[in-house]
This record gives sequence, structure tokens and C-alpha cells, in this order.
Amino acid sequence: MIIFCQQLMRGFFDIFFTALAFLFAKYLLTAFNKANYGL
Repeated sequence: MIIFCQQLMRGFFDIFFTALAFLFAKYLLTAFNKANYGL
């Protein structure tokens, strides 16, 4: 049961950090586009 919980948490963190990285990349891309429009 403990091993199952650990795998569940690991999977959750994998999804969480992947989503976080995706949002961060999207934010950087938006900021980059705004900077280009500013030029």
C-alpha cells in the first residue's frame, strides 16, 4: 500500500511539474512575443 502511494505521488508530481513547465514556457513565449511587438 505504501509503495502504491509513493508511485501515485510520483505520478502526480510528474504531471504537476510537466504542467508547470508547460505554463512557464507558454508565459515566456507570450512575454517574448510582446517584446518583439514592442520593437
